[in-house]
Amino acid sequence: MPDLSRKNILLTGPPGVGKTMIIMNVAKALGEKADGFYTRELRERGRRIGFLLVSLDGTEGLLAHVDLRHGPRVGKYFVNLEDLESVGTASLHRATRSGKIVILDEIGRMELLSEGFTREVQRVMDSPSRVLATVREKGDSFCDSLKRRNDVTLVRVSELNRDGLPDIILSAISSGQR
Repeated sequence: MPDLSRKNILLTGPPGVGKTMIIMNVAKALGEKADGFYTRELRERGRRIGFLLVSLDGTEGLLAHVDLRHGPRVGKYFVNLEDLESVGTASLHRATRSGKIVILDEIGRMELLSEGFTREVQRVMDSPSRVLATVREKGDSFCDSLKRRNDVTLVRVSELNRDGLPDIILSAISSGQR
């Protein structure tokens, strides 16, 4: 069982292992005590064509799509920095301003293209608010610096531990561990 006594909990692991599902389950259980956002795949005929940003207040935005023709490109996707800022970054700011538990899915290649987003992530991690976030496994300097912070517990999600992690995280948060 991971030591979740630190304020910031970062989930990492390979793509598709279940990090977002853990985030969604914890956010649902926390209800009004949490704010932030998660990402959701957009699929068409079984093929992934993009990603949505969904804030916990229900606001949605388009993070990336294969058919966009503006914004920076990551692989086959064009990234929509405007929606990242207006939905993702805004939800993080709102969460810390209200003192809620911050849910952040994810700190990844697409999101890190926004300087405003990276500044807000740093501010959130430094704030008094408890943070539960997913972070890309393969390193870059920003993500690696977050993982090395003294106030971070880094949890590697695997097929073996993913089903039990939501309850473990909820237990740590509800018991007031920090």
